[in-house]
Amino acid sequence: MSTTVRVNLLKPAECRHQGVVSKEFAIKVSVWGGGALLSLLLVIGLFNSQAAKRQLAASKSAWAEMEPRYERVLLMQSELSARRTIQKHLKGWSESRVNWNEKLTMLGSLVPLDVQLTKLVVRGEFVEEIHEGLPDKDGVRKKTVDYCRQFAVRMDGKAGGDRADEVVVQFVNMLRSAPSFEGTLESVKLQGLQRTTTHDGEDATVRVFGIEGLSPMRKL
Repeated sequence: MSTTVRVNLLKPAECRHQGVVSKEFAIKVSVWGGGALLSLLLVIGLFNSQAAKRQLAASKSAWAEMEPRYERVLLMQSELSARRTIQKHLKGWSESRVNWNEKLTMLGSLVPLDVQLTKLVVRGEFVEEIHEGLPDKDGVRKKTVDYCRQFAVRMDGKAGGDRADEVVVQFVNMLRSAPSFEGTLESVKLQGLQRTTTHDGEDATVRVFGIEGLSPMRKL
């Protein structure tokens, strides 16, 4: 029968025990690891900060170079908008005008032989047309304003003859229905028709009258 003898030649201080890591060692590893991680984060943060500063400096330099061009573009846009507004107003002004020289020439062909016009005044004025839209969800109606021109025509005159009243009424109806005044006068009214006498005081069949006409609103 054989006998095995094991001899431990290591000193007690040289012995290493395999088992659970000691608490003190775990704390040291955690502290070292945390410090290393914090240092790494600081380095990364510093690098990102420097990169951001370089990028900001580059952006400022690029903006300093581009700003004058940008300001010129804004100025050009403003001038273009102003020109378009002026062109729009000029177009509206042109389209809203009436060639009264032509209209008054045509008026001469409508005046009956027994009618004599003693005064003719054409007056134009600007009018604001306010429109209310549909209410929104809060019940508020949005208002829009259209700027228009409207013309008023005043004619004073006199008519003679046995049919003076009839002739004046006929003249008013001709103004209302004449194709040459279609779209120019939408309202023609006889404002007065009175009997008068001649300058020598003799009683004569003479009627003085006044006629007023209004054009439709002509949008600017």
